[in-house]
Amino acid sequence: MDKLGLNFGQFIAYLIPGYLAIYPLAEVVPPLASLLGEKGVPQAEAIIPLLVLGVGIGIIINAFSWALLRPLFALSGVRRPEELTYTKLRKDDIEVYNTIIEANFRYHQFYSNMVIAVLLHGPSWFVLPVKDNLLRDTAFVLVVGVLFFAARDSLSRAYIRMLALFTKEGSAMTNGDPKWNKPQPLDPQTPASQFEEPQRPTATQPQQPAQQQPLPEKKEKA
Repeated sequence: MDKLGLNFGQFIAYLIPGYLAIYPLAEVVPPLASLLGEKGVPQAEAIIPLLVLGVGIGIIINAFSWALLRPLFALSGVRRPEELTYTKLRKDDIEVYNTIIEANFRYHQFYSNMVIAVLLHGPSWFVLPVKDNLLRDTAFVLVVGVLFFAARDSLSRAYIRMLALFTKEGSAMTNGDPKWNKPQPLDPQTPASQFEEPQRPTATQPQQPAQQQPLPEKKEKA
């Protein structure tokens, strides 16, 4: 990965889906088929070109997943918040933002790009008649469905964390949710006297001296 200039997030988001898509594309693109070899096992000299092609195809697949799947996610309720304005990011927020990208958004890209890559394998995966290959064909639909909902969930998590970062009020203790920045109501059953502080004398109000109790009178002996 270091030789290609990719970190782990970029590796799973682009290279894996892109490399997986090379095999169905090789059936219609002869140069790709020659790189993969006769049995689909590339030679040593073809590995680097295939990896570079995998990254490029993965980036193209990412564009298709953005155009085809992102509107479906929006229809299902996962929409990009309007508050996400990158000009509001401060220098201290860049590291947190990059962490959100690598911890959540890269997984969204992986799942959504894998949906497109697996769909490219559809013609070779499905076998007719369906009733005689029910398990194989059902597995294809199941894999696509699981990847789709995983992509939706990871995108939702990324938006929630980005929104918390963009809407925070600058307090080191805030988690970005405005409701936690408001004073919480007290329990109505809790007596108010429990939270009251005893009054202390101030400079304008001198403390009154304590009244002395009168001593008992001594009785004289007759």
